Amino acid sequence: MSILKSEIDLQGSKPRYLRTTKNLYSHMVNGRELFFSYQTLVAIDDLISVNDWSNTTARHLYWINPNKEIRVEDFEEQARKILKDDDLISCEDRVKSSDPLKTVSNISRIFALMSESDNEESIRKSNNQRKRFYETINGISFPSDWDSLDTATQKRRLDICDYVNTDKAKEYIEGVK
Repeated sequence: MSILKSEIDLQGSKPRYLRTTKNLYSHMVNGRELFFSYQTLVAIDDLISVNDWSNTTARHLYWINPNKEIRVEDFEEQARKILKDDDLISCEDRVKSSDPLKTVSNISRIFALMSESDNEESIRKSNNQRKRFYETINGISFPSDWDSLDTATQKRRLDICDYVNTDKAKEYIEGVK
């Protein structure tokens, strides 16, 4: 797994392009130079990763420092520690951003907004698809009588699931009662 630019607090720093390409650049943050190939962190100061990506990234690594002998296999582990120590990345934020229930609930909510709801058949189709989204998560199950519930009840229960991982959950649930 790579460390992406979006995971790092660059503190408003501007990119410095090492060559004419826009795909290799660095940011100076807290006295450290962070090098990126495309959107991936590949070096911090003299801590340089081995090439796990492409020929283009190999060229970028060479431009950062041509000495292949100083490149490290455990770059991500060392880089995460440096970034965590400098308060530029948070392990907790990474865990939060990979919450599968939150991802599925957002997809389900968007799907519900985009689905037609002009008749019972289209609502049932939407409910069935949203249910399939939730069933992709280990540990999620639906009651055995789910198919016998009316579409409005199914929709209301799915809507509540959609809001479980949001700040508006309590407001939504109280508004439904």
